[in-house]
Amino acid sequence: MITATQTPYEFLARWNDGVLSGAHVKLVTAIIDDTGVQKTQHIEGEAQPVAIIAGQTGFPLSEILTDLQTGAITAMQQAQAAQAIAEAALAIAQAKIDELTKA
Repeated sequence: MITATQTPYEFLARWNDGVLSGAHVKLVTAIIDDTGVQKTQHIEGEAQPVAIIAGQTGFPLSEILTDLQTGAITAMQQAQAAQAIAEAALAIAQAKIDELTKA
């Protein structure tokens, strides 16, 4: 039997013009075979928003950030997602308006 375990790997933050604009985390996956021997190959995962990882056991954001900072990043990411949804809804509504005004 082969199992995979994920452990913390990276915390990434970026700023635009001195303003925090995003933060992501990466996990690394280790493959363990039947004998319990861990393969030396580690598989680095894709960057994921902090909001997704923040509550997962094993990613030590509390060692890097305070609860307030983690909450602020999570809130920012949620606001960015809500903005994207609102912009998509606006685009759909605008397309419908354009369609109706052409008829």
